[in-house]
This record gives sequence, structure tokens and C-alpha cells, in this order.
Amino acid sequence: VHDPKVAHETDVRAQIRLQLKDVNGERVAVHRSMLCTQKGKSMEFKSLEGVITRVKHGEKVSLSTKCAEMDKEMISALGVSAAVLNNAIFCHQEDSNWPLSEGRQLKVKDEIFSATRYIKALETLRQVRHQREMDRVNKESQRLNREKGELLVQQGRLQLEADQHQQEIRKRDSLIKTLAAQLEFDGFKQAPFNQRQINSFQILAKERQEKDEANADQILREFSEKEAVKQRQIDEIRDRKTGLERTIELKSSTQSKKTTDLKNIKSELQQLEGSSDRLQELEEELQKTELELENIEKSCN
Repeated sequence: VHDPKVAHETDVRAQIRLQLKDVNGERVAVHRSMLCTQKGKSMEFKSLEGVITRVKHGEKVSLSTKCAEMDKEMISALGVSAAVLNNAIFCHQEDSNWPLSEGRQLKVKDEIFSATRYIKALETLRQVRHQREMDRVNKESQRLNREKGELLVQQGRLQLEADQHQQEIRKRDSLIKTLAAQLEFDGFKQAPFNQRQINSFQILAKERQEKDEANADQILREFSEKEAVKQRQIDEIRDRKTGLERTIELKSSTQSKKTTDLKNIKSELQQLEGSSDRLQELEEELQKTELELENIEKSCN
């Protein structure tokens, strides 16, 4: 009826009016005008200006497609995607059976179900999950490497301590062997020594130490006794020395006196040389004095 060829017109106009409720429950009226022009053997179809009318606060408010794009406004009003709007809500009746089409044709309609975006979202999720898993694996690997490094350091430290401990054990066994040989203990000629041998050596060494301490105490007591005896002897010798020194002083005094008497006698002898009797008496007295002086000197020596 509206075909330009049938109507014998160059231009044929059409208009669609639709009233609906948007996602907010408000009434929306949509007017969409179209124009079909016959050009030779072909026809040109184009959409003219559309109008969207809303009722706000009891007043009608119109919005033409000069101010806004009709498709975006309808998508916003109905709360659906452009694919659903074009292929489901405003689908031409000739194309209304497209859900029964072949798979190749259905592939074109995948955007109705947002399959492409869903696949992209899945891919994004997979990538994010993979990245997070890689981050987790990397962090776990770093943690394990860090723990491995710490364990290696600890192993090295423990190995060093073990080597030092073994060295100390060898020194201990060598010392036990040397001391056992010096103390003449049996059963300690072959190292290494087990704990039972070490305990046995400690018991024997303690017994020997106690015995040596007892011997040392006995020797110390004997030495103290001998020291006391020697001290008494020294005191006695000191007393004897003091007595002898006093005797020597007395003898020296007597010797000095006798020497003086001898000098006097000699002087008298010189004066009495004329008297033979007196001379003989003096000589006898002189000999007696010399003899006493000689005895005193011997006594002093």
C-alpha cells in the first residue's frame, strides 16, 4: 500500500507511534517518522526527526532527535541492549523467526545475549585469574626460595657447629687418652670413646683427684710439722747465737782487760829489770796472763 510504485508517488512518508512504560514505571511516548523516495529503479529509505515525550510533574516534555539520539534514549528507557532492542523488541515480522535459523545465522544474533561481551569477560576473568595465580605462584616461589636460603644458611651454621663439635670431641678424646696414659688407667687406648667410657674416666679421675688431694693434705701437714720443728731449731740456734754473742762480748771485754794488764806488767817489768826475783815473778805472771789470753782467744773462736 505504501510502496511508491503502487502509490504512484515519488515520496512516501510513514510514522510509528509507541507508548510504553520505562524502567522507572513512567509513561514514555515515542514518535518516529520515516521517508521512502523513489530514485529511478531503486528506493532510498531514511529516518526523519523523532520525538520522545515524557510527563514530568504533570507537564509534557518533548525531546527531539536533534537533541538526543533516539536509539540511546530507548535503550536507557527500556533498560535493554541495542541488540535486544533491534532484534527482539522492534524486530520486523519477516525476521521474527530468526531463533529457528541455522547456526551460522544465529551466530550473528549472539550479541542479543551479550555472548561476545560474556566471552570477553570470561577471557578477562581467566587472564586475571591466571595473573593472580601467577602472582601467587611467584610469591610462593619467592617465599620458598627465601625459606630455602634461610634453611641453607641454617644448614651451613649447623654444619659449622657440627664440625666444631666434632673437633671438640676429638680434642676431648685426645686429652682423655693422654691423661689416661699418664694416670695409668686401663681401657682408654683406642679413641673415639663412648659415653660409658667417658663416665668411667670421670669417675676414675675423680677418685684419683680425691686420693691426690688426700696425699697433698698429708704432705702439707707433714711439711707444716717439719716447718714447725725447723722453726724451733732456728729459734734455738738464734738463742744460742745471742748467748754466744754475749759470751764473746764478755770474753772481748776480759781480753781487753788482760791486754791492758799485760801492758802494765811489761811496763813494770821494764822498770824492775834490776830485781831478778821480781823479774822472775813478773815473767811467771806474764806467762800466766799470756796463757789466759790465749785460752780466751780460743774460746772466742
